[in-house]
Parts: sequence; C-alpha cells; structure tokens
Amino acid sequence: MINNIKFGIKIKTQEFHLLPEIYENLDKIDFIEVLISPYYTFDELEVIKNFKLPYSIHFPHLTEKIDFGNAQQEQFNQKFLEKFNSSKKLFDQLSPLCYIIHPESGDVQLSIKNIKRLRIKPLAIENMPYKFASGGTRLAHVPEAINPFFENIPGLEFCLDLNHAVKTAVCESLDYIELIEEFIKLKNPIHFHIADGNLSSEFDEHLAIGKGNYDISRIKNILLDIKSIVNLTFETPRRNTDNISDDLNNIKAFIES
Repeated sequence: MINNIKFGIKIKTQEFHLLPEIYENLDKIDFIEVLISPYYTFDELEVIKNFKLPYSIHFPHLTEKIDFGNAQQEQFNQKFLEKFNSSKKLFDQLSPLCYIIHPESGDVQLSIKNIKRLRIKPLAIENMPYKFASGGTRLAHVPEAINPFFENIPGLEFCLDLNHAVKTAVCESLDYIELIEEFIKLKNPIHFHIADGNLSSEFDEHLAIGKGNYDISRIKNILLDIKSIVNLTFETPRRNTDNISDDLNNIKAFIES
C-alpha cells in the first residue's frame, strides 16, 4: 500500500493455484478480487470464505453471456439469478469488500430490475466503456448514464473502472482526466480497476502499466487525493497463468509512475 491505495490482483475461480504465491507476497498485495463464473460451486465459495487476505467478488458478465440489460440474454441472466438466490445463504457467510456487477448493455430499466434481484450488500456497479469491439454500445458509461442505477437501487455502491472511463472519453472526445474526476464527484467509489491502454483506440485493451500511453502518474495523483481508502485492482494481462510475476511488475510500475 502507498498512502491510501491498497493493491489487489484479480484471479478467476479456476486460478486458485495462484494463492500460495499470492500469500508469499503479502508485503505487495493487499487484497484479492475473484471473478466467479455462472457455474460456481459451493466448494469454490468455501475457498473464497477462507482466503487469508481481504477480497472482493466480481459477478460474471458478458463474456459468460450474463447481460442484465439485454432481453435476448434473459435466459442466461435468470438462470444465474435463480442459482444465486438459491445459494444466497452461502454468500451471506462471506465478507467481501464488495460484490461487483456490470450493468452491460441494452435497456436501463431491465438492467436495474435484474440487479435489484441481487439482494446482497455491499453491491457495487461498475462503469462501462461506451463501445463494444464487436459493435454496439454499453450502459453506464458516463456519470449521467450510471446515475439512474444509484437513484433506483437502494444502497448501491460504485466501482470505478479507470480504463473504462478513459475509453469512453476517447469515444466521446472528452478529457479523460476530467471524466474520471466527474465520476468520483458523482459518488465516492469503494473499489477501483486499473489497466493501461492506447488513447488512439476506442476499445477496451487492458494493457500492462507502461505499455500504453495513459498518463498513469496523473491518474495515481487523483487516487492519492481521495480521502478514503482506495481498493485498486490491477486488470492487467497475466502472460503466464502459472505465476503472478506480471501482476507484481504492474504494481511496481504503478508505484514508480
């Protein structure tokens, strides 16, 4: 941790084999963010429950056909929601920093309706990049587009994805530093995501820190100015899925930026 910033790395439930190395680096890693699949098992939840570090839980999203605002994906949305609600007693035994959810694409009201079915706290909505690489746009990409979720879902918290904010700014010809600051003014985030990227691309890239041309130093200074704890997950590439050397290098590059 530097000042108010706590560093987290992201793993999937299929990557629990990385836990021993994570625990060997407690001087560099403050928490774990774990992405669960729609097909999570009770055994996986038990492993998460016994993590030796604080943790956040990211619910499945579009890459696994969960798109809460898309009526064409409702079969997958409802199947996941039914499974979640049938196992909610197990989730109630967990104590994450927060649960993170994507609003994804489509209809705002349908997305809100589905997210409301996740009756668990603290639940944090993540801002989206504006454009899909495959075509189409997403919800909650700017402050005025994410605000209806806060207005209609009691107690909803905020996960600010800095990379998504930059990509939206590129799409909309906005100043990305100003957009990040506007998001923070709208609602104090309890969780953050970071990656690097190219300002010439409108689409989500998730590059290693220093491999793009974002002004990481300015972004870091914005985070350092926040008066509360900043839980910052590095959503950067892990070239070798058998170790966390890339994660540690990205944390180091951020600190030195």
